[in-house]
Amino acid sequence: MNSKSSENTAILASPAAIKENNFTITREPTLTFTAITFSQRPSSKENTPAPHPPNKPSKPDLKALSWELKLDTNQIRMSELKSFLESYILNNPEKEMMIRQAFYFIQKCKVSLGLYESAMTGFQQIINQFPYSYEGLLASWDYAATSLLNSQGGSGGGATSKYDHELRDEVVISYIDDPNDVYDSRKFSTDDRKTLNENLTRTFSSQVNKQAREIKSLEERVTKNEATNGEKKKYQEMRTLKEVVKARKPETIAVHVSMISDDLSRIIKSTGGEYSDKYEANILPTEFALHQNFPNPFNPATKISFDLPQDSKVSLIIYDLLGREVTRLVNNEFKVAGRYTYDFNAGSLSSGVYFYRLETDGFTNTRRMMLVK
Repeated sequence: MNSKSSENTAILASPAAIKENNFTITREPTLTFTAITFSQRPSSKENTPAPHPPNKPSKPDLKALSWELKLDTNQIRMSELKSFLESYILNNPEKEMMIRQAFYFIQKCKVSLGLYESAMTGFQQIINQFPYSYEGLLASWDYAATSLLNSQGGSGGGATSKYDHELRDEVVISYIDDPNDVYDSRKFSTDDRKTLNENLTRTFSSQVNKQAREIKSLEERVTKNEATNGEKKKYQEMRTLKEVVKARKPETIAVHVSMISDDLSRIIKSTGGEYSDKYEANILPTEFALHQNFPNPFNPATKISFDLPQDSKVSLIIYDLLGREVTRLVNNEFKVAGRYTYDFNAGSLSSGVYFYRLETDGFTNTRRMMLVK
């Protein structure tokens, strides 16, 4: 690898952003598998190409591969990317964190290649072994997204894995080779595959034990009332992650989106952070909704909230009991998808029943509220 940055493109199923060592990965908030880019910046010691072991194929030209992946209708380049990540695991047994990341993105490549059952087996292993981490959470979302694709049928595989996909109660300490995985026999011998699996097993065992020690240490400190506020939050966060990290098979995309929103809401609330409400408000809703005002009855101010699952023109209008318009809190304004709350002050109005009406592109609803002075 030369001294210049190399770029490549892979496939993702879930929303998030990760920055790990020299890789930067960006995940778009969509259920469709969107392109992500990562860059590997070699150290100053890597000024000359490193020699390859005998009979080992050269690493693919990632800079050229970045563009060709966009035109990769036959999935040839995606197979090259998968092989590159497998080669990284094979040749870098000491880089545990990067092996974890490489293994994760190998599953993304499998999804792109239509090897849905094999990818689900890989995501399952991440879920089983890292249930206290956000890596496990992302794997659970990707597992769910892949199951939706698998229900429609895959193009590059589809044989049912001999491993069930239900989350086991006990932690699986060793990596299990997936017989449905497809390796390039021109690049990986039987011994190479054995060594690759040994590297994964060693990495998983080390990382799982490290995670187990962390949660045990936090639990002891919390039990003895010796934990700092930060440690208490971390412990509660990890416990909540353990509760939501599961292998789930949603029946529809809407259910999947709702599942992700619920997971995020539970985790954010579990930490008791002062910005929890703000973060929760940024979770995209799955359907239009006009909520009951609060407080109700009110005097003289109240709050009115509504949800937009998609961008839309919006009007929020207040009427009196006779149907006369009192005011417009929102007047035919364009709003992006999200959750909105508006204050309504009825200080100049008399006591009585009032109505508020939400009008959007394709959705209209009216609710009643009571002003008591």
